[in-house]
Amino acid sequence: MTMVASEGRSASDPAPNAIGAWRDEAFLVRVFGHEGGLAEAYALTETDKAGTAKGSGQKAAPRAITAAESAQLDVLQAALDEDTTAELAPWTAWRDFAFEAVPGRSYIGMMLSRADTGEAMVWAKGAWLDPLMPQTQQEFLDYFTIATRRNLDPETAFHISRQIYASWAETGEPPSTELAGYVINCFVVYLYKAIELGRRPGDAKFDKYKAYAFK
Repeated sequence: MTMVASEGRSASDPAPNAIGAWRDEAFLVRVFGHEGGLAEAYALTETDKAGTAKGSGQKAAPRAITAAESAQLDVLQAALDEDTTAELAPWTAWRDFAFEAVPGRSYIGMMLSRADTGEAMVWAKGAWLDPLMPQTQQEFLDYFTIATRRNLDPETAFHISRQIYASWAETGEPPSTELAGYVINCFVVYLYKAIELGRRPGDAKFDKYKAYAFK
């Protein structure tokens, strides 16, 4: 239901574990295992699907998270399965972050700088957030097709599919023959999840996106 990082190892070696999901146009993250303190936290974003190397990108600073948003993370944490809950059990401290959603911009990871060592720790490697902007056929197969690792949370899948598709529609350039079906599938998922959530599927640029899908 949520996204859980695979970086955590043990309470004595507290690389972070985390959960996160999209809610109300914001990306909410709860990071566990920061006993050493955090000097800095930021998300890496990717806006150029072809030119930005994986693991690099622009920084996006978190904004102040509201009490209501932290409460939504409480709900997500309570819904975790037994195995994941047990995995997070050694970490009694956590910290919450919120990042604004921007269509066409993908969050590809979160960096945490530990105050005690200055070590930069990548969050969400090997989890459901790596990557959110597929660039190859294999990445689409691994992260954004049925029966793979696409996030099961409807609102999160809605935002991810919109971001992926918008990144292509904004350029107006057609995808390669190899990727065309996968890109159009993102538009289909975007529509389907909008219906599932009872939302209007469009936004200010919906007509442009629709025209791109069916041109």
